[in-house]
Formats: sequence, C-alpha cells, structure tokens
Amino acid sequence: MQQLAVEKRTVPVLVRFEDGQELKGDLFLSRTAKRRAGQETVLDYMNEAEEFFPLKVAEDRTVRMINKRRVIALEVAAAVEFGDEETATAGAKQERMTVIFKTHHRLSGTGYIEMPPQKSRIIDFLNQGSQFFLMKDGGTAHVCNRKQISYVIPGGD
Repeated sequence: MQQLAVEKRTVPVLVRFEDGQELKGDLFLSRTAKRRAGQETVLDYMNEAEEFFPLKVAEDRTVRMINKRRVIALEVAAAVEFGDEETATAGAKQERMTVIFKTHHRLSGTGYIEMPPQKSRIIDFLNQGSQFFLMKDGGTAHVCNRKQISYVIPGGD
C-alpha cells in the first residue's frame, strides 16, 4: 500500500513550559499554510485544533508529544516566522506591550493585532478566539499562549 506523505520543513524553536522547563527542538511545519498563502508559520501551527504536537528535541534527538496547554510561549527567529515582514504583518496594528505569564516570566515587545478597526484595542485582541498570538522583540518572535497570561501592560513596562 502506498502512503501519502506531506512534505514538511523543520523550524528550530525554544518551548517554555508553565513549570519553568525549557526545551529546544524542531517543529515540523508544512510547506504551505492551510488558511492563507505562503508557508505555515509557528503561529499557524500552534493555533490548529490539535491539543498535542510533536517536537524533535535537540539534546537527544527524541520526539516528544507536547501538550499545548502547558506551553507558555515558543521562541523562533523572527526572520523564520515573519519571512517577508512587509507581507506577513500587512494590515496588522502594532502595539508595544509587556506580557506577564502565570509563571512570572515576562516578555516585552510588539504585538501584532489583526482585528477589525472597531475592535482593535488590546483588550479586544486579548479576548478574541485564537489561543496563541505573535509578539516580536528584536530578532526574536514569540508565539504566546494567552491562556497562560496573568496580565498585560499596554505600552510596555
């Protein structure tokens, strides 16, 4: 029997967990996104309905099945996540913010808010449906789990 395989690309990430643990490894992303033009991004991948995802751990090259609910954020090179930044963030409102997670881990950067103009406040964005959202700080993109956030400081610290 012939198996159908979907071609994947590996993307190096750092996964931060609610217990303070961190794992470096590779995600397996599709060459094309399901809901938009271009390659699948870490943000696309994390907002899929599946509760678990495979991570090939850098340290020992084993594959672990990771529970998304236990992830506070993933770090990925901004160049990898955004690709051509002009098109990746077109139409998104950019807001400086500091995110404080339940673990007391804090991230400061620019959040990308893709909402209708009448609903583009940070509070509207934080209360919208998808579990993960994107922030950028310099050369690093952070894919943040809004269910792990204690509070957000608009504008930064």
